[in-house]
This record gives sequence, C-alpha cells and structure tokens, in this order.
Amino acid sequence: MKPYVWYHGSPEKLTTLKPGSYVTPFAELAKAYSHKPAELSFAFTEDTDKDEILVEVEQNGRQTGFLYQVTLQNPEADLRPSVEKTSPLGEEMVTVKEQQVKCIESEIQPEKTYAFKIAMRSF
Repeated sequence: MKPYVWYHGSPEKLTTLKPGSYVTPFAELAKAYSHKPAELSFAFTEDTDKDEILVEVEQNGRQTGFLYQVTLQNPEADLRPSVEKTSPLGEEMVTVKEQQVKCIESEIQPEKTYAFKIAMRSF
C-alpha cells in the first residue's frame, strides 16, 4: 500500500503527535498553523485556464514554527474527520493514535500570508 503524506505545524519541537492532533495534506497551511495564530483567513483565486485554484492563507501568529511530515500507511484507520471545521478546505483530519513525525522545516519565521495551488477538481 502506498504511504500517504500529511503535515502538521507546531511552534514546539516534536518527535510524535498525540491522538487528537490536526494534520493537513497542505504543507503551506501547516506552516501557517505552526505560528499558533489567533485568526486565519482564506482567499481563493480560480485559474480556469490552468484548472487550478490559488489558496492564500493569511495568519496573525508570531511564534517561530516547525513543519512536520506524518507518513501514514492506512489513513482510514489512523485519522478521523474533524468535528470542528478548521478551514474552508475541509481537508484537515485528526489523528486517532500516536504518530511518528519527521521535522522537514525548522525555525520557520512567521509570514503574513502562505499560498499554494490545488487542482480545481479536488476542491
């Protein structure tokens, strides 16, 4: 079975995620969360010629962050949907058991806006 890659952002140095931790398939969104913002806002710009959507995430957190990769073999067993809607993307999931993480970026300085593109058919 192909492993599935998810991301978690935190201002803390971690080796594992506790059950109940949020993960997302979007690294830039996890970076925004890594700064522990009080508020996140989202802007979406469609590019129908390229069949993609530019997602811009504005955040107001000020803490230095870390970006973690979470590799799952069986996401259906390891994750559950969030009871709370955390973003309009609806892609965030919650871990159901402890998960190993790999730090892929450290000491991330806060930026006001993080951006990434997604295929229109996946939105």
